[in-house]
Amino acid sequence: MGRTTLVLVDLQRDFFDTRNSPIANIAKATCIPSVRRLVALARERRWKVVHAITEHTGNESLPAPLRRRGETAYCVRGTDGALVVPGLVDEATDLIVSKTHYSALSTALALKAIEGSDCLVLGGVAVDCCLLSSAFDASRLEIVTVVPYQAVGASEEASFVEGLQIIAKSLGRVVSMDDLLNAHDAAGVASISDVRDAAGQWFAEQNRRLCARKGDYEEALESKGFESALRILENAIPL
Repeated sequence: MGRTTLVLVDLQRDFFDTRNSPIANIAKATCIPSVRRLVALARERRWKVVHAITEHTGNESLPAPLRRRGETAYCVRGTDGALVVPGLVDEATDLIVSKTHYSALSTALALKAIEGSDCLVLGGVAVDCCLLSSAFDASRLEIVTVVPYQAVGASEEASFVEGLQIIAKSLGRVVSMDDLLNAHDAAGVASISDVRDAAGQWFAEQNRRLCARKGDYEEALESKGFESALRILENAIPL
């Protein structure tokens, strides 16, 4: 059994705070409850935990395609939008690596953080962009990549399914959280048989639950703050 590292990608306020961030979308929050389960599993099994976070310095640090489209910088260093979702980071044990490009493995520091890993378990957002790019890089490094579909997010069902299908086809294993939790070795968990049906139906149902609470969520963002508001969405998703 090799060494497993949990890599959590872009679990930051700007991706979820729909009142204050133009890139936020509550559908991305479908992943948060299972991400918390992943973190607990990693602590129990003594996996290394790496948080790959986006930290821009301004529009000039955006990836070139976004600059060309005139996009505005998000997750700007030193702002609330760049903060990691509360309750995920153990500052005594976890590693935090920052990036300005999509892949969690796009920096020398990130590659150093996963050095010696035989298996990467990926969670976070978005599965059709930054996680997908990370999976490509892990494949290039010949590291087994495992993606529990309930622990990744996207802005819409089509993007969610398409990202997972690409990973399942060419880059790694798309698995269920229950199978991962019950497995002795993360690298040995089998892929689910039908990504479109299993993952797509799951996402559609959880997104429906979140949309039903959108008004309460946005009201809480205004009156109670991000942490309390996010709890509303998390409580809407059954484990």
